Amino acid sequence: MKRNIFLTLLVLAVFIAAGVSAWNVSKERLKNEKKFLLKHENISVPSLPEWMPENFVEIVLNSSGLENSSLLFDKDLSFEKELPKKLSEAFAANPWVESVESVVLRFPSGADVKLTYRTPAALVEIAPQQFLPIDKNGIVLPSDSLQKIEAAKLHSYPKVIGISSKPPEKIGSPWNDVNVTSAASLAAILADIPAVSIGKIRLDQQAGNVPAFRLFTSANTEIIWGTFAPADKTGKMHRSTEAKVEQIRTLAEQFDTLDAIPDSLRPVKLRE
Repeated sequence: MKRNIFLTLLVLAVFIAAGVSAWNVSKERLKNEKKFLLKHENISVPSLPEWMPENFVEIVLNSSGLENSSLLFDKDLSFEKELPKKLSEAFAANPWVESVESVVLRFPSGADVKLTYRTPAALVEIAPQQFLPIDKNGIVLPSDSLQKIEAAKLHSYPKVIGISSKPPEKIGSPWNDVNVTSAASLAAILADIPAVSIGKIRLDQQAGNVPAFRLFTSANTEIIWGTFAPADKTGKMHRSTEAKVEQIRTLAEQFDTLDAIPDSLRPVKLRE
């Protein structure tokens, strides 16, 4: 009797072990089926601006090694728990990405990514007729993007001149020069003023860590901006910057365009 029970239990154990083994094999096979592998064409991101490479998502996945990653988790075939984090880090590492808000996996092989792109704010002259694009925070952007921007729009970005420091070696890194970061902030501020088109932002002088600038419109109207005070930690514009922006806005409204300012008022010197 005991022998029969033992044999029965042994047979059950063998069947259970075989079943578990078969399930593990099937699970691994299922996990690696093509329909569950992440594909760049199945990832949605916000519409790409014209300066972005058309294969942006493919570049991100290939550079991070996440192309063909399984969306399924080993243990229970639920969604892979670490994949959203890995995708977020991969997109955040791209120089064109300012921030990643969320990553949501989409069955069976896709994801929805919400992110904010970096936008060129100015072009820094690094040699005669050679420029590097930067965003509003002074982050260096890929220079090959300049070839994708229409000539008319490219002309609308102010050129920052008079910078002597070298740019960072790695694209997507901040240009650690207060002159560059201040010029970038100033360019972004000026871009929001209607009917104002600044062609050049020239470093005039620097007293300690406070740079001073001169602005030139595309028709070469000169505006002496003076010292530039950065925004506070909350992003609020310094009161002297607010006052100068208002002066430029008033001049643009009064004369329709800064280039119509009479010679008797040139160069325009903004009050501190």
